Amino acid sequence: MDECTGQELIHEFVAEALDALREVPRLLEPFRQDVTQTEPIHADVRTLHSIKGTAACLGLDAYKLFAHGLENVLAQLQTAKRSFLNHSGRY
Repeated sequence: MDECTGQELIHEFVAEALDALREVPRLLEPFRQDVTQTEPIHADVRTLHSIKGTAACLGLDAYKLFAHGLENVLAQLQTAKRSFLNHSGRY
């Protein structure tokens, strides 16, 4: 089994994180179309949580903070969605 150097591991993480982040808008499309769809947000939160954790382990604070910020934005979307649905009688 080949062992990665720390630098190779970081490059691999960055490439995979960027691929995952590029998918966020596509994964949120069902939510944009229908705010009762919660799985797209949950899937993105799981992805961002993984990115945040791996970035923290690798000492990549900027990636960790970025992923944490996006997690917060998605949490706010969920909260706003619940509030909207409660007021519209759809929830």
